[in-house]
Amino acid sequence: MAMSAGGAHGSVAEINVTPLIDVLLVLLIIFMVIVPTIPHGLESSVAKPDNAPAEASQGPVMLEVHSISPGVATVSYRVDGQSVDASDLGQFLRDRLAVRQQRSLMVAADRSLTYAVVAQAVSTARDAGAAPIGIAGSRELAGIR
Repeated sequence: MAMSAGGAHGSVAEINVTPLIDVLLVLLIIFMVIVPTIPHGLESSVAKPDNAPAEASQGPVMLEVHSISPGVATVSYRVDGQSVDASDLGQFLRDRLAVRQQRSLMVAADRSLTYAVVAQAVSTARDAGAAPIGIAGSRELAGIR
């Protein structure tokens, strides 16, 4: 009688995937049942906007001082793009700054204007309650093109 000594071909170990698939299917079913019961989102109340003007939260008020014509001492004023008479500038700025949280102001002036004209505009803005007051430089000096 001859006995086999094992030979070159030993037993082959294979993973039995049937129990693995069964476990995965059970987990899939559990998650499919649980997920619809989980709340989707938070209960929250959205803040309602107040009736304050939208510009109250924006940046500084922009005061532009323009020369009407070269060599003439008359100037025109624009506050946030809106034309304002020189006699109404102080009250207009006071009203504009009253609705803002930040009372800051930027002054942009033409190069042809004298220092005295720009200083008068800054003084009017300061008297209206603007603080701090900044002077907007030219694009050429800032290196912006």
